[in-house]
Amino acid sequence: MTLKLYTDMAAESLRLIAKFGQSVTVMKSAPNLGRDLVNGSRTGSRTAVQYKGLVADDGGKLFSDVRMIGNASIMTTDTKIIFGPDADIIPDDTIIHAGIERAILKIIVTKPADVKLLTTVWLRR
Repeated sequence: MTLKLYTDMAAESLRLIAKFGQSVTVMKSAPNLGRDLVNGSRTGSRTAVQYKGLVADDGGKLFSDVRMIGNASIMTTDTKIIFGPDADIIPDDTIIHAGIERAILKIIVTKPADVKLLTTVWLRR
């Protein structure tokens, strides 16, 4: 009974994200991805994968960091994207949304009874 409830919820979340979500590109890290220590860059190939996600940009979550560095204050806007159970995202991936590549800050996977419902990803420019 409980497992069916969660599988039904996962199917419903996938349906709603497909209906209301935006297309988001996830740059997947390849197993052969390494780091060039001399140049400070990554080596190896990355693969672009398209997922649908619900994007909370600017209006939903605006974090203002008012620490002063010199005479300038810094304002950071984080973006939250909620993916369905089909998305497989790891911390080493990067996400391209609105033409801007963003780094992953935090990944929260909602997985009751070992059934993946949602993946919430916090991003920063």
